Amino acid sequence: MTPLLADMGIPMIMLELPAMAILFVPVVLLESFVVNRSLGIGFSKAGSGLFLANLASTILGFPLAWIVMLGVELASGAAFMGVTHFFPAIEHVCFNSPILRIASVPFVAAWVPGDEAWQILIAAAVLLIPTFYISVWIERRICVWVWASEVSDTTSAVGKAVRKANVVSYVFLYAILVFYVVYQSVAHGSK
Repeated sequence: MTPLLADMGIPMIMLELPAMAILFVPVVLLESFVVNRSLGIGFSKAGSGLFLANLASTILGFPLAWIVMLGVELASGAAFMGVTHFFPAIEHVCFNSPILRIASVPFVAAWVPGDEAWQILIAAAVLLIPTFYISVWIERRICVWVWASEVSDTTSAVGKAVRKANVVSYVFLYAILVFYVVYQSVAHGSK
């Protein structure tokens, strides 16, 4: 392997899609519980609609969020290159400052330029933000269609229930990330 390929970074979509596949069923069950409590349509009816909605948001929504963040990364990288062209000393300061390295991770969340665990975890957390908004947008549309005969004020009530369910499921996903960080720090701290 050439040194160039060894330094190409990590496309986060390759790490997060398998994690989303593993967490798919728990997320659907959790969201079904929340939607059933909000709309009273029954757990199985909520689950069938949310299964379809989450399948669509996983297959379409996360890749779309990743592409958006890749665009942010390319634009911020181009801006950084432009600034460092005129002020070369800035590049040295940025790459040698731990605070600036941490602050730059949200701008490289789609394709992390290294393999340090802290960068990957921050990037995963950052990628969940646009994924949340795109998921709510996709899932609301599908659930309005699926539950049209079940809910009287379909658009408003379903929109609120889907948003609430996604807030709960994304808190769950962030909690898993926090647990993983704590677990890794304890496991590596004891060695």
